[in-house]
Amino acid sequence: MVWDQVGLGRSIRADQRGVGLPPDLQAEYEAISDWVDTAHRRYGEQLRVTLVDVASLEGVFKAVRHRARRFPAFIVNGTERIVGFDRAKLDSALDRVAGKEGEVAY
Repeated sequence: MVWDQVGLGRSIRADQRGVGLPPDLQAEYEAISDWVDTAHRRYGEQLRVTLVDVASLEGVFKAVRHRARRFPAFIVNGTERIVGFDRAKLDSALDRVAGKEGEVAY
């Protein structure tokens, strides 16, 4: 999202598509990117998304701390762990944190 704010988001996504990711990972990357974009429009400044490379020291630390053994893994509000990209679970978790449970999404 930071890249989008400075006008580089689309070009970075295009670069990611161009690095030759396997089709399944490319599709998952695009689905996650679309979900983050939609969630950001819905929650605005309430939502902070941090992307951490699991192969980095920070990523290893966070994976151990949150007991994430499969990826992608999402940590919502510092406590709730969602392993794998599940749009419904993520939306539900964000709704609970934002106090919007029961509202119609998007």
